[in-house]
Amino acid sequence: MHRADATCWRRWQSLLLAIMLIGVASTIETWSAKEASADEIKAAFLYNFIKFVEWPDAAFHTDNPDLTIGILGEGSTGDALESLSGKLVNGRPILLRRFAGLDEVEACHVLFVPRSRRADLRAVLARVSDSPVLTIGDGEGFAARGGMIALTRAGSRVRFEINLGAARAANLEISSKLLRLAIRVYVGEQEGS
Repeated sequence: MHRADATCWRRWQSLLLAIMLIGVASTIETWSAKEASADEIKAAFLYNFIKFVEWPDAAFHTDNPDLTIGILGEGSTGDALESLSGKLVNGRPILLRRFAGLDEVEACHVLFVPRSRRADLRAVLARVSDSPVLTIGDGEGFAARGGMIALTRAGSRVRFEINLGAARAANLEISSKLLRLAIRVYVGEQEGS
């Protein structure tokens, strides 16, 4: 493929990704509460996020091909994430695990931290700091405090922030396509306290 053709192809891929993610975001405004809750929309965002993250090969065991999403604590967003169980991402089936408390958190590829567990954020991040775990949290300040992707609300829309430094420190690669759609990208591992 010629360089010009490759550049054109990358632009088309970027455009298609943008349309897909913007479509999910703008759908929030048009869906009624009966059709989809904010929690179901957050689950859809999470599903799309993980499509654009690369884990190191060592993060997956040859005897277990699952991509494990851990959910810390209880909550309606965690309940909505149950709909992802069994779906495929890059050829890997999603397995969901719930952790009642921080001491129960075990190996997973993605850890969802609900707003109700924000007081424990430092301890949560310390618990997974030596592992390639994508941390996704609900609410502003999550990415600024060291989480990797924060789901935020702007009016009736769900938006997201990314802490690229934290992802790189965990040996995760977030696609530049996803980075371009974030409302804010933190470059340092931890921007605030």
